[in-house]
Amino acid sequence: MSSRVGLRGVMIEKALCTVLGSLAERQMRNAPLTILLALVIIISSFSLPYARAAGHGRMILDVGTQWDQYLSRPSVVHVDSQFMMWYAGDSQSDGRGVENIGVAISQDGTTWTKYVYNPVLTVGSSGTWDSDSVNDPWVIWDGSQYQMWYTGWSGNGQRAQIGYATSPDGTHWVKFGGNPVLPDDQWVSRPTVITGSGQFVMYYAGRTSDTGASTVLVATSRDGISWSKTSSRPTIPVGSWDSGHYVGSVNVVNSTFLMLYWSKTGNDNFKIGYASSADGFNWDPNPSNPIIASGSGSWDKAGVAWAMMIPVKNYFYVYYVGFDDTKTNTARIGLAIMALTK
Repeated sequence: MSSRVGLRGVMIEKALCTVLGSLAERQMRNAPLTILLALVIIISSFSLPYARAAGHGRMILDVGTQWDQYLSRPSVVHVDSQFMMWYAGDSQSDGRGVENIGVAISQDGTTWTKYVYNPVLTVGSSGTWDSDSVNDPWVIWDGSQYQMWYTGWSGNGQRAQIGYATSPDGTHWVKFGGNPVLPDDQWVSRPTVITGSGQFVMYYAGRTSDTGASTVLVATSRDGISWSKTSSRPTIPVGSWDSGHYVGSVNVVNSTFLMLYWSKTGNDNFKIGYASSADGFNWDPNPSNPIIASGSGSWDKAGVAWAMMIPVKNYFYVYYVGFDDTKTNTARIGLAIMALTK
């Protein structure tokens, strides 16, 4: 970490290093034997997603007709033989209605069934911090329960803050009584959390104190509930296809941080790229970015966004949102499967 980051940055770097050094150990300690063996093979064999040019995926989760007419921000967890995907659904097909959070279940990560009692996390009562909408779910399994960080909206969509909820099974959720866990006078959103050995690091979208522009920010926590915002900002160089970045997910693989993000320039459609980092702050974009672009099918013809990935055997499963070419640009969830470099 360079001297420009300062003492606070050094503290955050230590937290990131703690997460980096202990994540595999923590996963192994919490995993059953079959998952442990698979994890050993995965961790010892792969490094980065393999992509020479922008690819395309296929739609795996379609919109509904009631609370989920527009889908966004998939968050997938693979535990034992089951995959679970949490996502935000909007009551309007243009994404401008009320959002709640639902879940879908899969045995292979490719064929999904929506939970019959969706949505599983809903807006708060009138006047509360999340009374307008709840979206941007990010879920992890800690070995005993599922933990979710999500964005809650209020003030007619003018204020966004980040909350926390827990569940024993991924379908029945209890919101933390002290929410929001990351409050803000204006808005913070799109949390992505990595953890290990009691250290939690959150990447999130917020406004800078000096210019008020939207950017990627970082907060840290010892318990996932009490968070400290930092002044340190991740650095992601822009290329010919991107101007500004929206973080989809951060993974730790083979002692390397991997970030998926989406961006665009001018009137272009959103595309998805990835970057790698040794410290979680200074990022090197993949030279072949973007790795996923608009498809030729109608469901993702107008752009792609909200990407996250998980390792599955010798592949990365990249889940993302595609916008169709209708007047409302309705969003659905797709999957692109990428091979891993050795």
